[in-house]
Amino acid sequence: MKRIQFKPHPSQQALLDNMGRFTVLNCGRRWGKTLFALYIILDALVHGKRVAYFAPNSGRFTNLWDKLNNLLGDLIATRLLTINNTRKEVRVKHTNGYCRFWSMEDINAGRSEYYDIVIIDEAAFIPHLEYTWLNAIRATLVDTRGWAIIMSTPNGTDNYFYELSIKDGKDWYYHHAPTTSNTYLAEEEILSIKDDVPELVYDQEYLAKFIDTTGNDFFYSRQSIVTMDVDVFPLEPLWLSFDFNVNPCTMIMSQKIDRHRALGGGIYFHDELQVQGTTRELCEIFKGTEYYNHPAGLLITGDASGKSMDTTADVLHNNYDIIENILGITPGQFINTRGSNAMHEWSRNVCNTAFHNQFVTFSSRLEVLPQEVKKATPDSRGKLKKDRDKYQMDAVDAMRYQFNAWFPKGVPDIREYKSMLNTVL
Repeated sequence: MKRIQFKPHPSQQALLDNMGRFTVLNCGRRWGKTLFALYIILDALVHGKRVAYFAPNSGRFTNLWDKLNNLLGDLIATRLLTINNTRKEVRVKHTNGYCRFWSMEDINAGRSEYYDIVIIDEAAFIPHLEYTWLNAIRATLVDTRGWAIIMSTPNGTDNYFYELSIKDGKDWYYHHAPTTSNTYLAEEEILSIKDDVPELVYDQEYLAKFIDTTGNDFFYSRQSIVTMDVDVFPLEPLWLSFDFNVNPCTMIMSQKIDRHRALGGGIYFHDELQVQGTTRELCEIFKGTEYYNHPAGLLITGDASGKSMDTTADVLHNNYDIIENILGITPGQFINTRGSNAMHEWSRNVCNTAFHNQFVTFSSRLEVLPQEVKKATPDSRGKLKKDRDKYQMDAVDAMRYQFNAWFPKGVPDIREYKSMLNTVL
């Protein structure tokens, strides 16, 4: 078994010293909650405890599961433990320690089980956290009088994680831990992040502040968008991002150029197509444009719901099947279309950080997208208002899906991209 090097920094040690039966950990990015969770899991396994780890979806726990596998994998041959990669569970024979990873895409995750310890990660990004905690997870701790740690980076104020953070009670303990409390991080690196991201993003993601988004523009950094005409780069792929509605069905055409700014590096939204009709009709119109025979080829992304439906309710084909057939697209040209759509607040941070760094250009050929970006407004939960009469956001949604395909890890991916754009020639 490989050794885990866990020497808690002062904020982690303070948490270990003061945890309640139910602990709410509100922490900034890179505070070290993944390593903290791994330490709790390994300690539980060694001491014969049953521990469950919950995340918003399976994609969110892949990193931690891989770390656990890497640490314990050598012991499989010794028959001291078993690892079930399908059920995502670990059993230690000589201690009876047990660990199970759960995706909270299932609102009843954990029901009928019992545990000594429960870890809920990225809790602010679980839409039905209140229901699953009260109706499924809380009961798993009754038999053992077990304890739980509910942890996350904040995500606005209109969610159950925020409600838990201000909950009173003798069993509850709240721990606030900004990124700056991780003394293993270089101070100058944290300061450089502050220069790279909008103030609201820094306050929420790194200072772990609960930001009330009510009344703010959804795209509060939109003034930093560059507007100018740039020709489509012939040697770089052209991206098509889709939003699937029939009123309208929308396509946004863009490129992400991975080179120094002086050589044209940056993100360019070139054009848009909308049709009061179906995906088929939209694709047929696109085939008649100059973009269809783009020399460097096409890449496709968009609304994840397109994999399970068609705008015409065709039971034989979904939207992406139709795009594949009409445009002659191969499976390898579809990017980020099989998962789930990113939460609005996540997309908001990604888009605003990209705008803030002034590497996003809108062509003057765009008409609908700039208008929607200007009009976009968050509701009390930080989601886009989408009243079809006042807030039609089809082009904005297509843009959000595109940013999510380019920067799947969010703000860290954007910081890396900015660094590449500014690399000395």
